[in-house]
Amino acid sequence: PESAYGVMSWWDYGHWITDIAHRIPNANPHQQGAAEAARYFTQGNVSEANKMLDELGSRYIIFSFRSALYKRNPDVGICTDLPAMIEWAGKDRGEFFEYYYQRTQTGELEPVLRYYPAYYQSMYARLYVFGGEEVVPYYSTLVISYTEKIDKRGVAYKEIIGTPQTFATYEEAEAFLELEGFSNHRIVGDSPGISPVPLEELEHYKLVYMSPTEVAERGEETISEVEIFEYIP
Repeated sequence: PESAYGVMSWWDYGHWITDIAHRIPNANPHQQGAAEAARYFTQGNVSEANKMLDELGSRYIIFSFRSALYKRNPDVGICTDLPAMIEWAGKDRGEFFEYYYQRTQTGELEPVLRYYPAYYQSMYARLYVFGGEEVVPYYSTLVISYTEKIDKRGVAYKEIIGTPQTFATYEEAEAFLELEGFSNHRIVGDSPGISPVPLEELEHYKLVYMSPTEVAERGEETISEVEIFEYIP
């Protein structure tokens, strides 16, 4: 009927939306709509993301903590849905985040995960991690220098050289790269919840539900395990 609307979520949770909420998920565990959902959540262009929701007739977007890039298990890698979203969207993980290696005080190499601007600019991060609010970086923009090497097994890796430089603003970091060159330098963030790049406020989204379980902090606020945003065209 004309009153029906879609609910955007990752496909894992589609049957729950059907069974519990009696609403129409845009993607479900039969993986119908999985590619469309993936493209929405990883989209960095807000106008394009809104156009997707308009075409799908979506009114709400449901986020769960499992899909955010917070929980990481060093034994098995990244334990979230985000890598699957990136793959379903036909994109590469290296656009959003990447493992580097850096020297410890004892001279040993240790892996560190660094996040690229595309991660923070994705709809998933902008809504769930930052609540759709404006973000103005202040001493959170890092520039790393790295060299590419090959280990004894013939596997290529990137090693961070020296200490990452921290800039007060994103514009200062960009100006530095214009002088130094972009080769073997990258703007990164070292935390999924602290953006190194500016983000404008999202005008067509309203947070309408937060589950009781709090799992992280969003500035002075908290992030709940499940959050629902209303999309208002």
